[in-house]
Amino acid sequence: MNQMKKVFCLLGVVLSLFIIVAIPNRASAATWTANTTFGTHFWSLGGITASADGMKLALIDKAGTHTNGYIYTSTDGGITWTLRTSAGFHSWESIAMSADGMKIIAADLGGYLYTSTDSGATWIARTTPGMHNWTAVASSADGMKLVAGVSGGMSYPTESNAIYTSTDGGATWVLRITSTTAPSNYHWRSIASSADGVKLIAAVQDGGYLYTSTDSGATWTARTSAGIDNWITVSSSANGTRLIAGSDENGTNRLLTSADGGVTWTPHASVTSHAVTASSADGMKLFSAGSAYLAQNIFTSVDGGSTWTAETAGGSRNWWGLAISSDATRIVGTDIGGYLYTGVTTVATLVPVVATISVSDINATSAVFHGNIVSTGSSTAFTVTDIGFDFVNEITNVTQNIGAGSPSGPFPVGSYSFMANPISCGTPYHFRATATNSIGTGYGSYISFTTLPCPTGTIVPPTVTTVSATAVTANSVMLNGLITSLGGTATSATVSSVGFDYGFGGLVGTHSVTTGSFGLGAFSTSITGLGCGVPYTFHANATNSAGTGQGVDMTFTTLPCPPTTYGSTIVVTVTADPQTTRATLTGNLIRIPGPNSSTVVGFVYGPTLAYGNIVAAGPATKTTGVYTKYIIGLIPNTLYHYKAYASNSYGTVYGEDMTFTTTDGLAPLATASYGQTNSAVTAVQMILIAKGYLRTTATGYFGGATMSAIKAFQKANGLATTGGLGKLTLALLTDIRDREGIATTAPASASVVTPASSSLARVPATVSTISSGLITKTGATLNGHLDTLGSASTATVGFSYGNTTAYGTNTTLVSEMTSPAGFSSHVNLSCGTSYHFRSFAQTTASTVYGSDMIFTTPLCN
Repeated sequence: MNQMKKVFCLLGVVLSLFIIVAIPNRASAATWTANTTFGTHFWSLGGITASADGMKLALIDKAGTHTNGYIYTSTDGGITWTLRTSAGFHSWESIAMSADGMKIIAADLGGYLYTSTDSGATWIARTTPGMHNWTAVASSADGMKLVAGVSGGMSYPTESNAIYTSTDGGATWVLRITSTTAPSNYHWRSIASSADGVKLIAAVQDGGYLYTSTDSGATWTARTSAGIDNWITVSSSANGTRLIAGSDENGTNRLLTSADGGVTWTPHASVTSHAVTASSADGMKLFSAGSAYLAQNIFTSVDGGSTWTAETAGGSRNWWGLAISSDATRIVGTDIGGYLYTGVTTVATLVPVVATISVSDINATSAVFHGNIVSTGSSTAFTVTDIGFDFVNEITNVTQNIGAGSPSGPFPVGSYSFMANPISCGTPYHFRATATNSIGTGYGSYISFTTLPCPTGTIVPPTVTTVSATAVTANSVMLNGLITSLGGTATSATVSSVGFDYGFGGLVGTHSVTTGSFGLGAFSTSITGLGCGVPYTFHANATNSAGTGQGVDMTFTTLPCPPTTYGSTIVVTVTADPQTTRATLTGNLIRIPGPNSSTVVGFVYGPTLAYGNIVAAGPATKTTGVYTKYIIGLIPNTLYHYKAYASNSYGTVYGEDMTFTTTDGLAPLATASYGQTNSAVTAVQMILIAKGYLRTTATGYFGGATMSAIKAFQKANGLATTGGLGKLTLALLTDIRDREGIATTAPASASVVTPASSSLARVPATVSTISSGLITKTGATLNGHLDTLGSASTATVGFSYGNTTAYGTNTTLVSEMTSPAGFSSHVNLSCGTSYHFRSFAQTTASTVYGSDMIFTTPLCN
């Protein structure tokens, strides 16, 4: 038996399964069909691979006395096969396929590695890594990250053992393992990869260990807990956590599973056949088949290997190859020296059923995709939460996705469409529909099309792909992107800048831009100063003279904060809902540092980046979450800047700047003073009459009755009862006018009464206290507003402040204010201390005060 293995150099298959789909925890008997028209072959050990849906297959048999040495492919789940003579006649040893079945890698024992990007129609000999005894290959889901093993074992004593990896679909390779890092007689028999190509497992046949890698093959760990054996087959779940490995009869003839990436292993003595293995994407449904040249059943498990059942429907055979779809509903197996068999399990269809319908409105840089949800899943309880399309640039082999964004449903059974824009002009694409429920994602078939040619002399925005973040730490990350099109012909289009937008928890708002001249290919930016243990969303972008192209959003989460560190406060500016003179602002307090840290949240806003207005959104809080603040007194048809803030004893932090524009409408109410007669007074009186505060007609004269009505209005709305038309009072009256549609123009017949000036009494001024501005450990800026002068022509203003409402200290007075306006004063303070303050105004009539307000300076340390 061992001599026969040396003659045929049989290799375990790499079954890379890519889409996570849950499988019911029950046995799932399959119905099997022998493909007799295909004939009998002397199949290579493990030499069959499948796409994620199990419909595209690639199969090898080995050149020799019993077989013809070619590659075969199928697009209908193994019913019919195409002989791929373009790959050549070779001693094929191993083969692996991308999730969509488009990219394939095959290994020639004593020759080259070969790759295909068109499901096996054409092939490229990868001469860069050289001619070796290639015995094992594996592929990531997108077909770009590849790994290949060379046998330097007892069967091939003149060949140095090695493992090579590639990150560009096989164009270039890096030597990872040599005889200096592993025994020189190692015979790499089988390799498996996680869907992202990051986690790998490799099996040594001629008396060695299982090895795992968690960095795409850069470093490897010998899993000594599994022991030394003649390991012949390994398979992996999509996330690389659940593994299965088997040894042959020349070793201890064992089958082991791991649920922690190979750290610990569980033996399964009840399983007697394990020349080849296969795993579903979630790693819960497992297959083990064959046992050298002794006929055996296929064994299956639906609980990650805890229990096993002999699949007797497939028959007792010399199983030598096995491939399954990612959801384990389709199975293909080869009988060494016999037929190929296809099986379909009785597992219900849990994921949505979706059909790719057509493509329309094809232009140079856009197209509209059409799909149809046939079923939301096998149960009416399932709902489709996300729909979209995967589409692939056939020149760059870059896959992108457009859709509603998950979760965004539910979406009912029926048709849907999305526009792909921008895409590259004069470029062939293929696309498919997708639909996702709580179990997983269903896919339609691919449809091909080509965008219209690039217009002569026309440049369009570049196309860019967002690539997964790397080097994630507690406070930093490396963001990655890929330029797939310059936006026109190579001589006329130049990308002048690349960068990334990123932000907290699903929001993108902070920009990082690098300028220069960029061509096709990858680019990266290191981002520092991030919050620890925080989820971030980001996307790549690239700009040329025609505009900016943007990749899809992706996410990463920084590493947790150290146990004794709580990190800084994090607040996010979310959105605004503007009206004519008012708006509702929304923020999100992501994290509060330290236990039970009381935090005040709110917003700053204004028509420029200087903002100028500060407003708290309720009392101090100790909990995170979304908060809102309704603001009034805005100017119609005006652009405003705003950002969220959070302030506590650790300091004050701000969210990103955002903008909104108020709608066009009536202008805010104008101010007026006691004793004046004008249309501004009329407008205020009509609102007070409509709300029941004034019981006379609108005369346009600001007298005692109007002042009493204003005081009643102020008291009812929590304002200082000054009787004057200050900033806050006017803003609230304007808001009521706009929301309730109150007319503010007096009828023509209205009479206006103007008393003699000699009868006017001395009227006090009115003043407002405004939230404190810049607060540091040693000082703060106090803000106030002189609302009216009363009957005086000038006013002297200032602030009283102290640790209690007794205050105790007054600021230097600001004299001779001749009109209503804001005023401020900077005061020196102590760190970590709470202060009360209020504004005041002195006139010949009297001294009046604004409301009391409180703030706390940051801690001393």
